[in-house]
Amino acid sequence: SSSSSSSCQDRHDSAPASACTLTRFCTSLGHTVPHLPCGQMFSLTKAGLALAFISGTNGCTQSTYEVSGAAESASCPGSTNGDTCAADGSTNYHSWTGTYNETDGKFYGTMTTNLCSNDDWGYCPLCDPPGFLPYAYHSAYCVTQDFPAPAYSEGPNGAPLRGRVGLSMNGVNIYGPEEAGFGFGSNPSPCSDGSGTCYAGVDVPTCEASLEITCDAEGNASKIVHSLMLDTCGGHATPYHYHNDLACDYDHTVADHSPLIGIALDGYGIYGLYESYDADTSTQVKPDDLDTCNGHAKAVPANTTYGVDGASVYHYHTTSWAPYTIGCFGVPEGVDQDSCKELYPYSDSGSTGGCGDGIYGITTPETPGGYCYDADCPCFDRSTDRYGRNTDMAFNGTDGCACMNKCDETNSGCKKTCDELVTIYSCEEYYAPGMAYEGWCDKECGYGACAVN
Repeated sequence: SSSSSSSCQDRHDSAPASACTLTRFCTSLGHTVPHLPCGQMFSLTKAGLALAFISGTNGCTQSTYEVSGAAESASCPGSTNGDTCAADGSTNYHSWTGTYNETDGKFYGTMTTNLCSNDDWGYCPLCDPPGFLPYAYHSAYCVTQDFPAPAYSEGPNGAPLRGRVGLSMNGVNIYGPEEAGFGFGSNPSPCSDGSGTCYAGVDVPTCEASLEITCDAEGNASKIVHSLMLDTCGGHATPYHYHNDLACDYDHTVADHSPLIGIALDGYGIYGLYESYDADTSTQVKPDDLDTCNGHAKAVPANTTYGVDGASVYHYHTTSWAPYTIGCFGVPEGVDQDSCKELYPYSDSGSTGGCGDGIYGITTPETPGGYCYDADCPCFDRSTDRYGRNTDMAFNGTDGCACMNKCDETNSGCKKTCDELVTIYSCEEYYAPGMAYEGWCDKECGYGACAVN
């Protein structure tokens, strides 16, 4: 989720190609509601240092003025800042003035938008009763966004962990997979009885799946506050933004490569779920060769409106598996998982984390035995399972994720290696069989399969 928006900064260098200018606006009425609150900072206790918990301070508050290449716009015709965005999408305004470069496959230009959704959105089928959500009535705010954004014009780059990673072709915010967390500080509780948590930096689908266990040990998903999660269009909150496939923006039945649905901040196009259509089986085929950023270099559909010639270029796809939108800003030769993680280094001074900054145990109905999740690390393993893996750290049951669980000699992603931890916290009191952190430091403590003989 994100705070209310402001604006600013920078310009891009233009590039040759065919140019176009598209404009759409409508007006209507609605009602306003306050924005969802954002992340807070958390701390560890004692041996919990072995888990590097996230510093989620204001994690979801990347306003439009914090986005490279964004600025406040003087005018969105028919729209006034603060006006309510209609739930049916009729108050959306967007205007694209720019070009498509056939050589590098990037879009160069400026999108002007009031950030209102263009769709009949906000529907929650899992809510009780199902229906459209109160947050659907967010407010218009007129901004411009330059493509490529100056900070991301040369890749590869890490994408923002909170906030905008691109815009839809209708000028609506596209975010990466991570959420700012639920159930901490002023963030709303995700369970209907006021309990439950999802850590900052965990993606929204994984959070929602884990709540089936967190909210009710019997797996009663009706206790989840589904209104906090994603609607049927793949978005939520105010300002409205997508964390998933932009399901309402294109026809999913078309027997072809999915159309252009957005532009990432690095200038590359974002396309929908499908790569092709298999006429023999009458099925749509999803891409099987995306890199960790969620992109690949292949042919895209020709689009005369935006000057796309249909040649093979690097581009992104939304996916039904993690990272769902953008994992990082890639390059035509691709970005693997290890290289992606190098784009998200952890910094003690950062307001959000990075790869290796927070390792949590996640339990879902599909994985009741649990697995480890590296929060604020959108570098997943390219598995087409719904819930991706971004660390090979093993889950030690209720005890958590071990720092050194594979008999290796290096730090496996925690802030402190077990060599350091055992000098602070004794094996007998913390890591021995039956103790609170049993198994975390097997090798150094002399317990378990990795014990030193």
